[in-house]
Amino acid sequence: MVFAVAAILLPFASALAQDDPEPKRYVGEFTEEEVISHDEQYADGVFSYIPDESALAIFKAVSQPVLIKVFYRTDCVDSIQHVPAFIKTIQLADNPNIEVQYIGVNRPKDEPAELLEGWEIELVPTFIVLREGEEVGRVIETPKTKIEIDLSEMLQAFTN
Repeated sequence: MVFAVAAILLPFASALAQDDPEPKRYVGEFTEEEVISHDEQYADGVFSYIPDESALAIFKAVSQPVLIKVFYRTDCVDSIQHVPAFIKTIQLADNPNIEVQYIGVNRPKDEPAELLEGWEIELVPTFIVLREGEEVGRVIETPKTKIEIDLSEMLQAFTN
């Protein structure tokens, strides 16, 4: 009896498995709003995250233009944890001197090729701080403490 039921259900299970799409991954450059809208976990993370106050003060005090490139993968556990935390910090800092570029990558980290070229991205998320086109530092995959604290150590040099 069990074999008969399994024989009947097996073709349906196979069809369901084929119809089950791979998680949606967003590849390319995106705005902050687009990143948040890509996955409910990102929106929830931004909403609930409370940044470190000392680090946030440094983000607010940055007085020279800097660019932070954020390479992430939508379905990556580390990206889901750290990118929303970073976004919340950026939102609360509300500092026009900090420009952010969000770049969604595919699993092998070879697309979008034109945006990855020269950055040697092996793990995500990767946050790269740049000043006048020169790399100041980066946080790769998992921060030592919290993402805003690790980045604030790099940004401290650009406050008055």
